[in-house]
Amino acid sequence: MTLQKSYTTYERSFLLMNSMKSKLAVLLLALTMVFVAGCQAVAGVDLNKVLKQSLITTSYEGSQTMAFELLINEEQLEELQNAEVPGYEALSMLSHVKLELSDIKVSDANHASMKGKLMLGDASIGFGLKMAEEKMEILLEGAKRPILLDLSEEALNGLLLPEAPGASAPEVGKAAEDQLTEIGRKVIDLVGGYAIDNMPNPESLSVKPAATTVGGEELNLMQVQVELNGKQLWQWIITYLDALIQDEEGLAEVMIAINELMKDNKDLFASLGAPFPEESLPVGASDEKQLKEAAAQLTSLLKSLKTNMEQAAAESPESVESVFNEQTYLKANVYVDSKLDIRKTETELMIKPKFPEAPADMEEEYMEDEAASEEEMYEEDMYEEDFYGAGLGSVGSAFSFIEGIRISSSSEMWNVNGEVAAEKPAADPNALGMEELAGMQGYEFLREFNTNSVMYDLLKNTFGVGHQQVILDPEYSQYPPIVTPDGRTLVPLRETAEAFGAEVKYNGKTKSATILDRATGAEIVVKKGSKTAVINGKSVQWSFPVTSVKGTLYVPARDLTKALNGTLYWESLYDDMKILIIERDVA
Repeated sequence: MTLQKSYTTYERSFLLMNSMKSKLAVLLLALTMVFVAGCQAVAGVDLNKVLKQSLITTSYEGSQTMAFELLINEEQLEELQNAEVPGYEALSMLSHVKLELSDIKVSDANHASMKGKLMLGDASIGFGLKMAEEKMEILLEGAKRPILLDLSEEALNGLLLPEAPGASAPEVGKAAEDQLTEIGRKVIDLVGGYAIDNMPNPESLSVKPAATTVGGEELNLMQVQVELNGKQLWQWIITYLDALIQDEEGLAEVMIAINELMKDNKDLFASLGAPFPEESLPVGASDEKQLKEAAAQLTSLLKSLKTNMEQAAAESPESVESVFNEQTYLKANVYVDSKLDIRKTETELMIKPKFPEAPADMEEEYMEDEAASEEEMYEEDMYEEDFYGAGLGSVGSAFSFIEGIRISSSSEMWNVNGEVAAEKPAADPNALGMEELAGMQGYEFLREFNTNSVMYDLLKNTFGVGHQQVILDPEYSQYPPIVTPDGRTLVPLRETAEAFGAEVKYNGKTKSATILDRATGAEIVVKKGSKTAVINGKSVQWSFPVTSVKGTLYVPARDLTKALNGTLYWESLYDDMKILIIERDVA
């Protein structure tokens, strides 16, 4: 039996909203603390305690900014733009993403609120978020109504982990939830003690007093500063692996302690529907001797990893340096107060691969091979004209314009572990719920926003929400299009209409089908064997009678497409193979 994890409301928000702080910020802070927490006390600051203190922060107020940037070769990007490559505009926009969070208020694990702004290129979208107990309210700028998410155990399990028929998740009371949280903290403390205490000092680390502003208040804090380039990071990892390898006894002690912790709480796991199996401890161990053997096996894996890294550096140094080079770096400033609370962070991670240029003769040979390969693919009916026509045919060239990635984050925290009153979600009966949201067509979600809003413009014009397309393949579709001897194209009625989000009802007595198109509000009624279609109460003559083919109703493609306010065309793939495309834009 599998243990169903019990989530606090705050943990559920991580699954639905990429966490209250965002995974980018968590990643950057984790990378920073990885380097600073393994050191001995520097300038009177116990950095190990700083990390542990950050894990027990329960309430705070603050602000945060996160940014993601693709470093793009502008010349190659311009070529993509000139070639009118689909998605260019979205790519350009997503290459500069920034998230600003303000007025962050976290009362406890289940109550939080914040305001924010998401910037995609030059576009900016404001939002507000409020969370209390098992509800999260999100109000997007330009939205006609708030989105209300149900973060209860039952709703989340149904959304992320569909249950087997008849199964149900066990109820988890507050006492059990608190107990699980405490177990989790103890496990983190055990594993963290082993992992953190073995970390080597990075080459560049300093701690000094610094005056800085946090939440508008001038403070005297201790500034922890670290900077590592890719080469230093590579060496740091090898040194760290060596330290872990040397501490096999410490790993065994951690595994034994975790095992005892789980056994001491086996009644709790049994109450959650997952009795603790004595015989299925980590890696199959059942006593102290076997746990030590398991630690030896894990240590052996670490040895293999270290050996492989050293061999790679010796045999192919250019491959290692392609990523772990001086252009790749992590820079961070962490400001700590006298209570060892983190009050401010400034972090930047740059990943900039550096590939050696190929000799001219090798480049020429490569281009000749590419040309031969493309010719061969064409002869084998595999040549994709649009892909290569856009200049994206050669290996790796589709991403050659991306030269690197920069991720940065800054944050400020005040009133840490103090009394904080977060705003609560409003009880709006008109709010857009999870179930309604999950069942929406793209155009329906688009209509949730005012037409003059930035969000509406982005969804409709940049990301194509509201654009619907149906592709029918004469050879591979389950219900393929049919071309009559006189050249008319017929399409399956139900499959085509439902693909556009329309509802189709068939009346066996009258042998008629009614199509209710929610997007346009149109009602179309057709009858088997008849050319007459009734559209919104008006009779229209179609070019071909409704025909049943092996139990499936077929209708003339152009007439149905016109009734649905769409367009259609045949597109050639290669040689004489074509597909039928029907599409429309609804908003």
